[in-house]
Amino acid sequence: MKPDSELDLRLLKQFVAVAECGGLSAAEQRLQLSRSTISTNLAELESRLGFCLCHRGRGGFSLTQEGKSVYAAATEWMQAGSHFQAQIETLKHDQLQGELVIAFSDDSLNHPDFHFAQVVAQFKQRAPQARLRVHSLNPQAIMAALQSGEAHIGIAPQAALTERFFCKPLYRELSQLYCSKQHPLFTKTTISETELGLADYVSAGYPWHQELTTLESKLTTLAMAPELEARTALILSGGYLGFLPVHVAQPWLEQQQLKAILPGRLQFNIAMAALCLEQQRNNKLLQHFFALLNDTHYVNAQKN
Repeated sequence: MKPDSELDLRLLKQFVAVAECGGLSAAEQRLQLSRSTISTNLAELESRLGFCLCHRGRGGFSLTQEGKSVYAAATEWMQAGSHFQAQIETLKHDQLQGELVIAFSDDSLNHPDFHFAQVVAQFKQRAPQARLRVHSLNPQAIMAALQSGEAHIGIAPQAALTERFFCKPLYRELSQLYCSKQHPLFTKTTISETELGLADYVSAGYPWHQELTTLESKLTTLAMAPELEARTALILSGGYLGFLPVHVAQPWLEQQQLKAILPGRLQFNIAMAALCLEQQRNNKLLQHFFALLNDTHYVNAQKN
């Protein structure tokens, strides 16, 4: 069994996420936990502390006065811990040693303009003692990992930026609306807005691009799939329309299993960028990897 102090830190992090998201349901995606699990863990934390942290139920979600105080203290504690860890990592990274954690958008490796493997090969040659930890996540999970300090560098849509991030554009990614061969719209040569509005649509489940939000407002969302692989599977089922990056859809287009709906009209183009927290920019390993990303993608980045 884990020590109480370790459990308390885990529970406090979950409480902070719930407070920042404004409720248990809203925190599910960020924490990657079910609402019932979050509720159980929150109740355990309240039991250990001896007081109620928040009101939750039919009346909505709100922090108690004690909850507000615990939230302020917990965030201050975690920020201090992150600052301490960053300083320790900086000392290690002065010799290009230590660990660098990178998170990139799921399936971005298949994009012809993303040269991640080339960058890693160069990094390995110049920093042979460094340890790399790499994750493939959806854009929302990448931003959460960066903000919590669980990742140093993220490769995600530039549209997901906040003022806390430093970014370097790398390449552009085009997405279009698709249906599968099993969908009723696949064989139609003309499609009206009414038909589009009546068709079931699968969304990523989180807002991360204004143009996409505008396009989705005209569609009927009946499924959510944050990860590209899951979204692709639902589209291929024939039950849903959905947006996919063109490079993800291409193999299925070649097999005539997918069809782009109103290409040129129902599409959006985003800049994919390397992101890090401003406070992490003095990390030597991060600086080195960022420089390699920038140099390798310089021509593509100028097109952004």
